[in-house]
Amino acid sequence: AATSHIPSSAMRDLMTGKNIEVRGSSGLDALSIDISGSPLDVEVGLQKAHALLTDGIIEEPAFKNWKQESIQRIEMLAKAPRFKAMEALEDLLSGGDPRRAFMTRENVEAQSVASAQEWFNRLREKAPIEVAVVGDLPLAKAMPLVERYIGSLPARPRTPDNLMKLRKLARTTGPLSKRVEVDTVTPQAMAIAGFVGTEGRNVQDSRAMELASEIMTSRLVKRIREELAIVYSISGRTTPSWVYEDSGRFGAGAPCDPQNAEKVVEEIHRMFQEFAEKGPTDEELENAKKQVLNNLDTSMREPSFWLEILAHHDLHGRDLKEVKREKDAYPPFTVEQVKSVFRKYYTPERKFSVTAVTTKATADSKPAAAGSLTN
Repeated sequence: AATSHIPSSAMRDLMTGKNIEVRGSSGLDALSIDISGSPLDVEVGLQKAHALLTDGIIEEPAFKNWKQESIQRIEMLAKAPRFKAMEALEDLLSGGDPRRAFMTRENVEAQSVASAQEWFNRLREKAPIEVAVVGDLPLAKAMPLVERYIGSLPARPRTPDNLMKLRKLARTTGPLSKRVEVDTVTPQAMAIAGFVGTEGRNVQDSRAMELASEIMTSRLVKRIREELAIVYSISGRTTPSWVYEDSGRFGAGAPCDPQNAEKVVEEIHRMFQEFAEKGPTDEELENAKKQVLNNLDTSMREPSFWLEILAHHDLHGRDLKEVKREKDAYPPFTVEQVKSVFRKYYTPERKFSVTAVTTKATADSKPAAAGSLTN
């Protein structure tokens, strides 16, 4: 972090002894400056954030380090079936949209300090700002600080209306399928199967799919891991979409032996089809409710849970009333409701499958390390 008046070396000296951290991060539709640490030093963090939002610069040495590290990471991941599978999945589900494409060496080398600085300047000078404060800091103390260091910034629109027309992806009609060959010495593969799921703002469907993911995880482990023994670890996962329209995901995936990749995909879809037709049992649904409520009981006690919601409250149209009633919303769900919602989304035109398989597969290959779909 640096400004035109404070180089990064001096900035580090200024922060020495302060129990506060200021970091930048980027999401699908927002750039964030995150301030975390002791409430006693939060003003120092806000001072640094204010400096970056008024006069932040990208230093040449830091930019060169980013380039070098990015290229090294890209070259390393190019030999990882898991990475190549996720890369293929993004391409498949976005219709080749460059915004969802993973960075390539050519992308990195095409960047310049000047273009990056121009992009950052445009955002910090004109983009709407949303502020979330979560933690052990009373509102009476937080508001004056936010007003002083954020409220004093130049006026800008409250909402990013220009983004609304950009929230569509040109996904083609499924079933969508892609196979990628990966040039790596170790015989390994990654198999992913699923379907396009619900949007986050559709809270009723999102909750039904959360219950379904818990049930499917138990079934997948029992069938694919224990009975068939073709993966070490597998789970079902639902990811409601908040940024792009109609782009939620429900899927499962795992590393496996290259010769089992297609079998894993086929078995996942077979199990999904069975769930869409028959739904869960009463016992499965009750167990899923207990698990979801236990998860909520733990996560809702953590600042990170609320920060994730409040940080993009306006941007993503979050409904706090629905969040506050989250624990009360799951018990009423019935077997028929969960089955109906699952069947609504599990249709041929929304299905996808991706396999990434090493080109060095051998007859005596063994399954890759344990893991499961995380995105």
